Amino acid sequence: TKAQHTALPHSAVHQALRDREGAMWFATMGGASRLDETGLVVYTEEDGLTGGVHHLRRTQEGDLWIAHNDTTGVTRLRRGEMTTWTDRDGLPEAKVYRVDQDTQGRVWVLTGDGAARMDGDHWSILDVGAGLPQDQVLALLQARNGDLWLGTGRGLARWDGSQIEVFATEDGLPGDEVLDLLETRNGDLWISAESGVARFDGESFEVFDDEDGLPRYVLDMHEDAEGGIWFATHGGVVRYDGDSFTRYTMDD
Repeated sequence: TKAQHTALPHSAVHQALRDREGAMWFATMGGASRLDETGLVVYTEEDGLTGGVHHLRRTQEGDLWIAHNDTTGVTRLRRGEMTTWTDRDGLPEAKVYRVDQDTQGRVWVLTGDGAARMDGDHWSILDVGAGLPQDQVLALLQARNGDLWLGTGRGLARWDGSQIEVFATEDGLPGDEVLDLLETRNGDLWISAESGVARFDGESFEVFDDEDGLPRYVLDMHEDAEGGIWFATHGGVVRYDGDSFTRYTMDD
């Protein structure tokens, strides 16, 4: 049993995550922490982490995947046991941005040198050699039709399992660097790029930016129960109701 703590291991918190048991997890510069009604548990390098933590992902199986700040590789926490994979185990030797999971339950590690998929006891890599427009992969989403969308530092890629199709600014994207992806219940794909947000209906892109009331740098997107789209930006929180954007800031 891990000892209880009274404080987080570091005041710089990159992410807060709630798991299905109701516990809160915090990714900090000093490690990962879990808070529930019994108290606070802290995981650091003494427990097997390789440094500070900037991203956490809870999988369908209940595993916690941990991406570190300044080191390559990822760590999986499963039933109290930590396992770490690095380039020595087949991962790209590059910074890890985040960990995702597709609809088949496969874990993807997004890095500066491609997207790595865990296939049993080895990693399969999607990178420029496989057809991506750039090795830096920042976002991943599997659509309901099975297509895998990958946001890179130089455009958007769609992989149907056999071939990759690339979309760039000349196709209608508002910028090359794709930061986040969202598929809404009606099947539209929303793409956040550094110069605005685009909605893709399967045929063409419609771009929204400052002129529409949406600050350009959107970090995260979410669809609510009413079908509204929420955007986390450097200029406040914005909601799109299908017709117009409403912005909420500290003044509200």
